[in-house]
Amino acid sequence: MHFSAIIEYAYRILETATQLKFNQPTLGLLMGGFLLPILLLWKPRALVVFKHPNLRQLTAMRARNWWRVGSFVLLLSAWLSAALALARPVLPYDVSHEVLSTVDFWIVTDISGSMSEPIAEGTSATFDVRKLCPEFWQPQNENDKQSVTQKISKSAAACAAMRYFISHRKVSGDRIALCSFDDAVECSWPLTQDLLLISDSATIALQSGGGTDIFGPSGAVQGAIDGFKTLPSSQSKVIVIITDGIDTASEDRVNALAAQLKAQEISLYVMGMGEDWTKGSDTCSKPAQGNDLEKLVCQVRGQIIRVGDAVSLADGLEKISQIHPSKVSVERLTKQREMHRYFLIASLLMTILSIFTRVWSRDQL
Repeated sequence: MHFSAIIEYAYRILETATQLKFNQPTLGLLMGGFLLPILLLWKPRALVVFKHPNLRQLTAMRARNWWRVGSFVLLLSAWLSAALALARPVLPYDVSHEVLSTVDFWIVTDISGSMSEPIAEGTSATFDVRKLCPEFWQPQNENDKQSVTQKISKSAAACAAMRYFISHRKVSGDRIALCSFDDAVECSWPLTQDLLLISDSATIALQSGGGTDIFGPSGAVQGAIDGFKTLPSSQSKVIVIITDGIDTASEDRVNALAAQLKAQEISLYVMGMGEDWTKGSDTCSKPAQGNDLEKLVCQVRGQIIRVGDAVSLADGLEKISQIHPSKVSVERLTKQREMHRYFLIASLLMTILSIFTRVWSRDQL
């Protein structure tokens, strides 16, 4: 081993020693305090020399005296090491690990009869309704050529937008549930991390028929709230309602739903399609007359995203995704490594070595 390596190793040992902390310093001091009277009372035996014609014997007696001193020093060191072990030394060290804050999304899409009506496609280089939701364009029979030229419906746009949204939530741990509603809410799958399964379930948007129950006991809002109640949820919870219709409710009912959303700390977003939504204001200062869902959103400080075409629907979901990202933070913890066993081992070894040197010095005469 090179001399520089020895110096470096010694420096590391010294640096480690300076970082030690003691959980029971009082016990260590009490045991170590017994060393003081021993040191004060101990005196090395003087070497009394009379007439020794044998020079070798005189040299051996002097060597024996030094071995006794060394044995005593080793014994004191063993005692001191045991005292340090009794003081329970620990070596603090930092541990860091990543903490992932995930988001739960409960997406509820309208499948009432009006969702089968056409909607403008819009222009986008990355969002293609026909590629994202090819099920809508599959012909019903071999002679059906209408699907090739068929206009995009609101339901097809919703299906494609949900799949586009799911494909961008790639962070492990996020959970998504997809539900549909007309006269009542129905979930194709509860909250799950299996995003591929949820993406396949987006075809629920292609069904159509029935009314638009948003505020009822089995309506869109209450169904999503109840879904969060039945399953363990993340710290960040989001409900997204995709609809082209409006519904009315009493003031008490709106207040009751708002209280539930606030109590569970759920963020509410509404993707509003059609004339009933696009003509409204972007602020909550003047909610649309007769649109109680807009009143509910404003009461819980949610957000309304008004949708004029299929691309703006996908952009709206992407905007929600950016507002609620999955966060990865680094958490640092200080832990302690117990070091007393090393001092006990050192004490035991020095005690054995002290006894060995004592016995060996006697055998030399």
